Amino acid sequence: MSKPIIAVYAITKDWQLEEIKATAKDYDVRVKDEIRPEDIKNIEIVYGWGSELSENIADLKQLKWIQKDTAGLDAIPESLRKDKAIFLSNMSGVHAVPITENIFGYILGVARGIIPAMTNQLESKWDKSIASNMFSLKDKKVLVYGTGSIGQEIARTAKFFEMATYGVNSNGRSIQTFDHSYTMESSQDILSDMDFVINTLPLTDESELFFDKEIFANMKDTAYFLNIGRGESVKDEHLIEELEAGTLAGAYLDVTSPEPLPESSKLWQTQNLVITPHISGNVEHFRDTIYPIFKENLDSYLSNGALAKNEYNKKKGY
Repeated sequence: MSKPIIAVYAITKDWQLEEIKATAKDYDVRVKDEIRPEDIKNIEIVYGWGSELSENIADLKQLKWIQKDTAGLDAIPESLRKDKAIFLSNMSGVHAVPITENIFGYILGVARGIIPAMTNQLESKWDKSIASNMFSLKDKKVLVYGTGSIGQEIARTAKFFEMATYGVNSNGRSIQTFDHSYTMESSQDILSDMDFVINTLPLTDESELFFDKEIFANMKDTAYFLNIGRGESVKDEHLIEELEAGTLAGAYLDVTSPEPLPESSKLWQTQNLVITPHISGNVEHFRDTIYPIFKENLDSYLSNGALAKNEYNKKKGY
């Protein structure tokens, strides 16, 4: 009888792969290039994910646990995400610091005139008038949708710059590092006071297309919108309208819908918009950072059939 398979689709170092094999001696541990079509029926654990798995869902008869190597689970088919018999876990939390660095890279870029100066440089243009739009971050107000690990790191960093921090979560509960917290609904009442509005929310029924014309219209003309959550949370045409009309000062998107963003998208030509290709969570030591989470969960799964951390809540959708 064939051993159950641990399918390793995540990029791993040699020592990590050897450690997985030593830990799971009753399993056949295989990297993606070693997995044949006839092996899919024996896969019990997946570390990472592969498109061929999505294409052969019906064959995943023994699947019991998927450990995604990213925070998002969007690549995993919905039928598997909702299957009560399958454990799901992600890498939520490991991206908090690098994503926050990107967020403040953009914020400082607009506040200190760096981004407009770069635009002028492309035209060999020396224009000191951009200084009239420069400002300090001290006492500026930042509203963060999502008070998880990323939101809290953004708020912590904002406090370093002496900014006022406001958070949005499901029930408005108080969170350390945020001066005040609100629900999605009650946050509408303070939008007009905010200088920066940042989305870090996972994609749920409530957050899908949440950032629309009504939200943007409630923001002041000098405010900035930043999205590192999910592209599907934003109505792009409404964001484009506000930026082109000058009723938003600027925006930063690290996520879009779809991805990759096609060349035909109007977002590419939208003024006062900075786009990065979903890279804000990347760091040079990323693989060393995520592996301990999988290893801890693997130890727990093998010893008691449960996961130790970052288990996906199927009711909440994150």
